[in-house]
Amino acid sequence: MPRENIATDRWIPPEDIDKECVAICQAMNFLPGLSTIESCCGHGKTPYWIFFRLDEESSEGLMFGLPMLLYSMRHFKEDCHTSRWQVLVDTDCLGDAATFRLQGPVGTQSVKESKEMAKFLKTVLKDHLKVLAEIEKEIETEELEKFAQQAPLAGPAVSPAATSQI
Repeated sequence: MPRENIATDRWIPPEDIDKECVAICQAMNFLPGLSTIESCCGHGKTPYWIFFRLDEESSEGLMFGLPMLLYSMRHFKEDCHTSRWQVLVDTDCLGDAATFRLQGPVGTQSVKESKEMAKFLKTVLKDHLKVLAEIEKEIETEELEKFAQQAPLAGPAVSPAATSQI
């Protein structure tokens, strides 16, 4: 479901969610065009998984949400080459919409890292929103300047013929 306003949308965790997944799911659901659909912390036996989809009605998820997640997944630690996290993509047997999976390693380290990644992701998102606000302000300023250049400075133009009749 597309979101009207990312700043006012609030993700509410399902009652049955693993508490170890709440922070990263919350952060991911604030990404443009991205919605989590299922999660599991792995319970020390299987990989840590967060399943998500991209909004099919817009390109926001593909153009902004997914790249922000991928960047955060690689850079939440100081050395981006040691991240053991990956995003996998799959579809069902009918070739339905793609489903993505953020996957971390098996074990308790994934829980700690998912919280670090969530914090980093929120910082990346805040920075992105600041840049967008600056761009929007710049565009408004440019539009106002163009309008001011096109608008007459004093009242409507009066033709010489009209003034001779006064």
